[in-house]
Amino acid sequence: MLLPGAATSLSVSPDSGSVIVAGRDMLRLVSVNENHLADVLNLLTHTRKSSNLSSNNVKWRPQHASQLATGATTGAILIWDTAKRGDSLVRTLSGHSRAVNSLSFLEREPNLLLSASQDKTVRLWDVGQRLTTQQLCFTMAAEVRDVQFSSRSQMRFAVALENGTMQVYDMRSNKEVAIMPCTATSAPPYARTSICAHAHWPRRLC
Repeated sequence: MLLPGAATSLSVSPDSGSVIVAGRDMLRLVSVNENHLADVLNLLTHTRKSSNLSSNNVKWRPQHASQLATGATTGAILIWDTAKRGDSLVRTLSGHSRAVNSLSFLEREPNLLLSASQDKTVRLWDVGQRLTTQQLCFTMAAEVRDVQFSSRSQMRFAVALENGTMQVYDMRSNKEVAIMPCTATSAPPYARTSICAHAHWPRRLC
């Protein structure tokens, strides 16, 4: 299947029957069968053309068959509903001053969303509220390339920073509880661009 542009991120739906693909001025819903991919919906077709809708990251909302979030290059976070007729854009969350690089929903509490940005902050949102507001803001030492909730503790998350370090934060205390510097010997240190949560976190990350 040939996409209309460069893809930057994708996310599989909770039922594994669809994939959402995001990129530069692109947000496409693709159905997944055993031996076939089909372009089902262009979510940008009926969306305001004046908006910059290029996305760095996309995440499907757990336990919600039709809802997802994208992190825009403008710093906005966009909430979408693929089942909504016409304009699929439900709401826009504002707070970051630079591009949003990564998003992470909490599996057990799918209302909670973390966003990581080039503005050196991680922000926590409650998208279940009618008027979504930012709950907490965590300031980091460098641009944040990736963020992931812990799969075992809903109060902790890990970040990968552009200065080559990885940090684990506890939201209850708003403090860093672990830090791991880049092991590369080259200077300047290599940026960490991605992390994933291991099933045995907090003992393991990858």
